[in-house]
Amino acid sequence: MNKKLSVVCVGVVSIAMLSACSGEGTSGDGDVTLRMLAWGNGPAELQGEREILDVFEEENPGIKVELSNVPWENYNERLTTMSAGRNQPDVFWMIDAAAMTNYANQGMLMELDELIEDAGIAEDEYLPGAWDIGTWEGVQYALPRDLISHHIAYNKDMFDAAGHPYPESGWTWDDFLEAAEATTIEENGRITQFGVAGMIWEEMIVQNGGASFSEDGSTVLIDSPESVEAIEFMRDLIHEYRVAPLATEAEGLGNMFLANRAAMSYGGPWHWMQYESDGEFEWDIVEVPAGKAGNKAQLLGLPVGIGSQTDIQRKRGSYLNF
Repeated sequence: MNKKLSVVCVGVVSIAMLSACSGEGTSGDGDVTLRMLAWGNGPAELQGEREILDVFEEENPGIKVELSNVPWENYNERLTTMSAGRNQPDVFWMIDAAAMTNYANQGMLMELDELIEDAGIAEDEYLPGAWDIGTWEGVQYALPRDLISHHIAYNKDMFDAAGHPYPESGWTWDDFLEAAEATTIEENGRITQFGVAGMIWEEMIVQNGGASFSEDGSTVLIDSPESVEAIEFMRDLIHEYRVAPLATEAEGLGNMFLANRAAMSYGGPWHWMQYESDGEFEWDIVEVPAGKAGNKAQLLGLPVGIGSQTDIQRKRGSYLNF
């Protein structure tokens, strides 16, 4: 099992072991059952998560994790409703750090600092900056898992057909534009294949040294020269260079990269399995292209926390070794 995923399992889930769970989750034979909520469209999508939890259960007899799922688009609403109805899961995923701070402000999350210390979990076990994903106003409310960044996925077949070399590490916005122009196809005045789709403006401003807000959230930076330049470049890819689709041109096509209508796309690891299983083409990934700030991408992570309704006292001492 990947070390970072192990840290999370023996992190948030194990911290939840310290807090045990509600009376309903404790069986008569002393076993403890934790209710964990994640997003997904069924057990198949969460197979990897279940495998991680199975390993955890094997290593920690007496601890059971009941994994439930909700579709991503309904996740926040369902979790908030469950919390309001006093039916909150013990452990749950959060869409992002913004959702985490919202939950913390609503009192839906347990403060973890004392439990983290008891469990012997150290910040230096994580990538620099990762710890901050679960921090709000100096309090740790979550631990991060699935630490990732966006990449550029590219269709090797389309690049081969265009006679253009594949993107390589260290490439720039100029290289990106050149590749997008080379792989865009127009037929009878209509673009049938775009060079790039699925662009993410937040990533582009990071590549150019910009930001939406300052790190402490006190200053708006979306109007900084670096941010404005990045957004203008993205606009030009659509309207001037015509290598990326208008909203009307992408409507109804879903993931244009998977639909074989775009040679490149921003994406993350959540796409790779689908591309591999459903994509009828050869593909690969490369780091994002560099604006003024270099080949930089946001460090993204999935915050996982413990619900404030979890009973922190039940059997806490029995699980300190986790």
